[in-house]
Amino acid sequence: NALTRLGVLLDLLHRLQAEGVLEMVLRENAECQCVLGFHKLLVREPLRFNTAIREMVLADKDGIWVGCNGKKNIKVPTGPVYEILRQVGIHPKRNTRGPAA
Repeated sequence: NALTRLGVLLDLLHRLQAEGVLEMVLRENAECQCVLGFHKLLVREPLRFNTAIREMVLADKDGIWVGCNGKKNIKVPTGPVYEILRQVGIHPKRNTRGPAA
């Protein structure tokens, strides 16, 4: 379900932050954070970020990504994750999403 996907995504973001791939920027005013607990997501290594998202979705460890919208195949594996990020108020800057394939 959606809550499980959010939790799995947050776990991945924390791991990538620990590896230096990204930084989750906080604000002192908690009301200005997204529901994942940060204000801004600074991706320092877009290729590694994109690859980690792609691998997580394609591995579909708990069966929460593939088929979540009734589709058996996902043409763009990073799509569901970027959609979640958009829904919680995190929008990528133009031309920063990493490789298309």
